[in-house]
Amino acid sequence: IAEEGSMTWYCRKIRESDFVLVICSPGHRQRHDTADPDVIHDDNLALMSNACSSDAIIQLIGEEVGLAKARGEDLSKYMAAVFKHCKETDIPTELRLVSHYTLPQDLPLLFSHLHGVALYRPGVYLKINNITEEGFTTVPTGAALQLAIQEAGMMLSEKQQQTEDSSYCDRVDV
Repeated sequence: IAEEGSMTWYCRKIRESDFVLVICSPGHRQRHDTADPDVIHDDNLALMSNACSSDAIIQLIGEEVGLAKARGEDLSKYMAAVFKHCKETDIPTELRLVSHYTLPQDLPLLFSHLHGVALYRPGVYLKINNITEEGFTTVPTGAALQLAIQEAGMMLSEKQQQTEDSSYCDRVDV
């Protein structure tokens, strides 16, 4: 990366990849909704740098998606996913043209997309162990993912509750 520069490296990797899966979150959308160049939301410069990098990378992917669409190319290389505690609106506008998945419930569909395997055909249902919403937790990485999803959901709920409480207090105090 240091040799060719991060953005050049990302551009090359995006073009060379068979698939590009972007995991989206409310935090990314929120940065755009409350964007104010004079306000720094985080004291940690490394985190701010990463946030700017992810914005730039999403822009790059969005440009590639737009070019592929304009050329009439298949967009199946590009995908976006959110976890079950997120919303479809957490997916950046640049990625609205690509396939969307909600994880973990759409794991079989994502598997099908990545491997080009039809899960359903007339009279046939392909069952693949450890990729169902219930079965993926039977492997260590799936269990770790499930725990991370649950913890993120709890944090989102707490933040939402704090925001609602703060909003209520503001209305009462005024």
